[in-house]
Amino acid sequence: MKRLLILIFVLGLFAFACKKENSKPSNDGAKLFTFNQLKADKDSLKQGDVTSIRAQITGEGSFAWSCTSGDIFGTGNTVLFGAGSCCAGNHEIICTVKDKNDNSEAKSIFIYVY
Repeated sequence: MKRLLILIFVLGLFAFACKKENSKPSNDGAKLFTFNQLKADKDSLKQGDVTSIRAQITGEGSFAWSCTSGDIFGTGNTVLFGAGSCCAGNHEIICTVKDKNDNSEAKSIFIYVY
């Protein structure tokens, strides 16, 4: 019986000691960045070529990249876009910036592939 009470007491301590506090996002959910610009070194490419694309923000945020066709190489605020050899035409490259308060903003540019 004594062992059972000790076991319940110890388990109770762990249960309360491991409880996480509800932490509020910093600045009450305020946006922690300004998305200033999305710019490519070249706005047209031959099939199979690459160009550098840079997202410029003020503040803190993480970057997610996507494109309608072609390939994105790299991470962070600067990536390379590779124009595939299969598809000529306009290709949209999208950069989405997100902060730790779950605020996000996306910008896109078009690169013509010939």
